Amino acid sequence: MKRTISFIGLFLLFASLAVASRSSSVFGDITVNDDATIGDDLTVSGKADITEDIDAANSGQLIGPWYVDDCAQGQTDQVMETGGHADFTNAHEIVMPRAGSVVGIACYGNDAVTANTIDFDVTVDGTKTGLIAQLNTSETQTDVATQAKDTDTFTAGQRIGIKWTTHAAFTPDGTVDYTCTVLVEQ
Repeated sequence: MKRTISFIGLFLLFASLAVASRSSSVFGDITVNDDATIGDDLTVSGKADITEDIDAANSGQLIGPWYVDDCAQGQTDQVMETGGHADFTNAHEIVMPRAGSVVGIACYGNDAVTANTIDFDVTVDGTKTGLIAQLNTSETQTDVATQAKDTDTFTAGQRIGIKWTTHAAFTPDGTVDYTCTVLVEQ
């Protein structure tokens, strides 16, 4: 049996359930035709039809990793490689199966930055987005950067990648390796 609940009906349902419990459950199918906000847990046993985009804080899909070996100083917009088989060279980007947006990047280096900076900038189809994780003398081995959903969007079939840039006097020069992952929502 399928139930269609308007926003007011859904609000009243959860308002009444919230009095009894901090968690709510719906048994059977549910369709929400308008905006709905659920502040606590919701369990749906059955089918949930969602016809619009979902705003889900702190959610997404991690893609990657990308890597670069032996970073040298004075490099600009160098592409990071993705993991893969040794015969699969020049793999710089990951194709997205659905539309979505870039919401985060995380990077790690196997040695501490001792002078200047290295920037890791997420790209969509080779164009830098401005979402940058930067390692420097304060954030020496790890850094993360996040942004609001839908700030940098992509469509199905577009490619996500990372470009890196080092300062001319970056150290350690030529001896440090980096790996990065990107968080997307779809």
